[in-house]
Amino acid sequence: MTIPKAFDNLSSVEKLCMAGNRLERLNLQTLVTMTHVKVIDLRMNNLTQVTASMEGINHITHFDVRDNQLSSLDLGCMGNLEQLHCERNQLRELRLCGFSLRAIYASSNRLTSINVYLAPSLLHTLDLSRNCLAWVPEWICEAKKLEVLDLSWNAITELPLRIMGSSSLRRLMLGHNQLKSLPCPMESIPLESLDVQHNMLRHLPDSLFTVALKLLSKNLSERHHVQPFICGTYLSVVVSKYVDVCCQSQVSERISKHPGEPPVNVQWRGEWDQAASFLPNQQPSNGPVCSFPDHPYQPQGSASGL
Repeated sequence: MTIPKAFDNLSSVEKLCMAGNRLERLNLQTLVTMTHVKVIDLRMNNLTQVTASMEGINHITHFDVRDNQLSSLDLGCMGNLEQLHCERNQLRELRLCGFSLRAIYASSNRLTSINVYLAPSLLHTLDLSRNCLAWVPEWICEAKKLEVLDLSWNAITELPLRIMGSSSLRRLMLGHNQLKSLPCPMESIPLESLDVQHNMLRHLPDSLFTVALKLLSKNLSERHHVQPFICGTYLSVVVSKYVDVCCQSQVSERISKHPGEPPVNVQWRGEWDQAASFLPNQQPSNGPVCSFPDHPYQPQGSASGL
């Protein structure tokens, strides 16, 4: 089964949806003459091969091949592609043109490399979770407008400072990797959510909470909030800060509820998400020492339910 040639004559059609059919192969050359089509939806087919086109295809802006059986995907000919969905395939290689890219959703594949030529200066969302990446692709550092980055469930051992120090990044998900440390930028960053659960971290950067003043993070394991705390330093302004440090090999820091009060030693071993549900100064039954101030600091105007 292939895309019917008759679609060439439907000049008013901008979205071609063939989801849930039995399409096995797609030659991108067939899309060259369909200049009226901007959106291609081929979800839930039996696609095993997408053959690249030698000609540029600049009218396609959205391409969706979720839930197929592709092992490689080369869309470098699509110079104006803005959004790509290719989740739940068997992709090992992915090649794209970054000129117009705004969102890439490529989770649940087997990606070891992603080649994006031309800096993706408009990219704001990138989901590469549940793949086989051993390092962070260099081109991600060139995404100056990136706001959401999900690299969880990979095999990443090191995070570039340029990612952590991004002036646009607001959500960074790094859970279930092999990180042993995190870089800490020297200037203020807009990061709001940081997920580093299930890594090999032994400590958090001392100055992390002085540069990430908007940092918000939630323990998603049992959906319990962690009391506001800071590591190795103090903050004069605190607005509901939660840090997800679930299941590290060991995290040991000093915390304080607000400046002027003595810090409290706190140590978590093993399952932090279990400790997070306990009341202040109550010790979990499995051994970790978890001690919080008796009266957690609540800034004026903050929600009492947080």
